[in-house]
Amino acid sequence: MPIDRASLTVHQELGSGGFGTVYEVDTPNSLFSEKTCAFKEFKSPGNAEIQNLRVLIAHRAAMSQEDREVLDRFTTWPREVVTNGRDVVGFLMRIVPQDFMEASIAQVERTTSVMRSIDWLANPVHARKSGASLVVEAEDIKTRLRYCAWLSRVFHHLHRNGMVYGDLSLTNVLYSDSRDNPVMLIDTDPVRVESKSPSLAQATSPGMRPPEARGANAARKQDVETDRFKLAVLLYNVLGASMRIDPKLSAVQDKIDSTGVQMFAAALGSDRNRRPSAEEWYRYFYARYTALIEFPKIAGVRVEPAHGLAGQSVTVRWQVQGQEALVLHTPWGTVHDLEVSAPDSLQVTLQNSGQFRLVASNSNGVTEMLSDVVHVFTPPRIKFVNVPALQDVSRVVTGIDIEPLSQMLEPERDVEWVDDLLRQVTPPQLPEVVGDASLQVPDLGSMMLSADGLSGALTDALNVADREVGRDPVRRSAALDIIRFLWTPR
Repeated sequence: MPIDRASLTVHQELGSGGFGTVYEVDTPNSLFSEKTCAFKEFKSPGNAEIQNLRVLIAHRAAMSQEDREVLDRFTTWPREVVTNGRDVVGFLMRIVPQDFMEASIAQVERTTSVMRSIDWLANPVHARKSGASLVVEAEDIKTRLRYCAWLSRVFHHLHRNGMVYGDLSLTNVLYSDSRDNPVMLIDTDPVRVESKSPSLAQATSPGMRPPEARGANAARKQDVETDRFKLAVLLYNVLGASMRIDPKLSAVQDKIDSTGVQMFAAALGSDRNRRPSAEEWYRYFYARYTALIEFPKIAGVRVEPAHGLAGQSVTVRWQVQGQEALVLHTPWGTVHDLEVSAPDSLQVTLQNSGQFRLVASNSNGVTEMLSDVVHVFTPPRIKFVNVPALQDVSRVVTGIDIEPLSQMLEPERDVEWVDDLLRQVTPPQLPEVVGDASLQVPDLGSMMLSADGLSGALTDALNVADREVGRDPVRRSAALDIIRFLWTPR
């Protein structure tokens, strides 16, 4: 039921902005469990804003009880409209709990409370200078991972229920040191419900504009994908304790593993379809946080291939969770300090056989694992030898050695005429390279002088010798012995 503006008991003004003023009022009709709640009074609402406000209230009422409890716990969702006659002038919402408030010394003679927004979480130096009671140091990775996980969970809840937050920024998310309620979303009245809300222009804070909504497309309709981009910006600010995002993602390097870095690269890119969902972020940050509060876990270390020659490159791969530092020891004593955000593999050059040792550590302890033995072989050394010049190619072609022949002849006999005869045999053309299986090497055997050719040559030579020496039976007998020696099978 709408609440009449005149029935509200106003205690104090809590804050004022461009769209309206927020007051602390008594809770009417037990609408909230707290005694007081917040009343946001519009300055000049349009019809679209009024219609969307009714959509948000009805959408919450249509949720399951479990989903309503989550929404009420982590947001200041509109609960009921406030009217002045027939006109809607504002709405009632949960008042921000004291866990999310910070006592701040203003430049006046009094102390005032302000909401602790995550811009202090993203800038711990500023938080400290402002006198904040809850300062999370930049090096406190576990606490920052925890906030990122909770923030992702809240946005997963919104997106799962068809809601687009729109104007997400560092100032409309609050944080506390509560274990069960560490974050809270405020300024939820501009949230749009897909397929239910009217055409509503949602604002974009400086530094939060997605690539697809720049230039001529600045007025494009916001959706879950634009929410995912803005969520990634906030997660980067919180995890990296940095207000600026550089192309190398320097602020989150060495704070998360390579999977997380790749998720940020995709989330902040121009390809809308590659941006991780809020649920994917939640699962990643939750797993990373729980891994860091235990000993590191090494699922495996392997080398591919598991053997090779000295001087050959191999790849060492591993699966590790919960590491804050990672070191790889090689069998030959080289130590590689690996960045947390580095890829889960490293290419090394083999030197000798042995096992690789991977050491993962965090604030809880150290875990290490050995690889299987990698066998390294030393390749044989090939010595080049000098090949003597082929002075008598004929001997290579025929395979004839004159020394055995000389033993068959009388010592005083002159056998140089055999050498002269063999020199007349034309050797085949030798290929430039012999022994390379990839080349088409000619069949040398088929190119050698045939038996008939050699026999004919020797017969002609003997006839000449007969005419020169007459019918000397000894000389002729020796020549016949040569013929038999050459062609007798062995």
